[in-house]
Amino acid sequence: MKTNELCEAATERIKRDLTVQAAVAISGAAFASAMGRMTNGYQTLLAVSGARLGSWLPNPWFVEESQKHAEEWTWPHGLQNIRGPYSYLLRELLGINPKAGRLVQVTDGGHYENLGLVEALRRRCTLIYCIDATGDYGPTAETLAQALRLAEFALGVKITLPDPRGPYAPEDLAPGTGKGFEPETAFGALNARLTKGAVVVGEIEYPTASELDNHGEHLIGQLIVAKAVLWDQCGYWLRSYAAENPVFPHDSTSDQWFDEGQFAAYSELGRLIGAAAIAAAGQDGKPRYEPRADSPAPRPA
Repeated sequence: MKTNELCEAATERIKRDLTVQAAVAISGAAFASAMGRMTNGYQTLLAVSGARLGSWLPNPWFVEESQKHAEEWTWPHGLQNIRGPYSYLLRELLGINPKAGRLVQVTDGGHYENLGLVEALRRRCTLIYCIDATGDYGPTAETLAQALRLAEFALGVKITLPDPRGPYAPEDLAPGTGKGFEPETAFGALNARLTKGAVVVGEIEYPTASELDNHGEHLIGQLIVAKAVLWDQCGYWLRSYAAENPVFPHDSTSDQWFDEGQFAAYSELGRLIGAAAIAAAGQDGKPRYEPRADSPAPRPA
């Protein structure tokens, strides 16, 4: 269902949470009363205390089904104007999240997979830009590795990363691999933190499917991962900020009160790695098919 159709179906009070600002607030941290596969019991306390993020928003499935059954008076049409003060709290306490409910609890995606990569792969996207601002370091990049593992075992999608000696390899994300400064200079202390690269490019191989295969051939896509690292291509003032702030660019999620300097530094780093990610994709972003080793002979046209 399209976003604008969902907004039109929502009531005025609920529309206040269907904004970019609300989305940023909801995804501020993986801290909610429903945390998917990360649920371990203490989420009930978060629901009781109110110390959690997340919101009850219109369920796209319910709205779409309501449109299909518009002429059926027995179908429970419409979304409530307000969320019941007790009914939805009770659902959070008991962990009740029905698929067919009018509203669905929306929380940070980190409860399942912190990059959102698996959901993009589930939709068979052939060019994916993934921004990794987690606090782990290359080349192991635990968050990215976890996403690749989930993609392969949950969806059958294989992602191949470049050889360590090639361009856009995950090894280039390791601190200390970047072009350093003279040790005796003011920026010499940054050498152990500088990285050679900020982008990893991988090849996506989707399994054959009835709506995607081409007579037994695999659909091939491209994954572009931009990692928040102290890249050796950062400009002067950004390096200066990093020298004064040893944690940058891995400030904890608990720091929800960025000052002007932090906000400017992360914004500039985002622009740098974003431009590098776009450049890495190249001109050829079209999907292609490649035969499997056990593919049957192509059918005649």
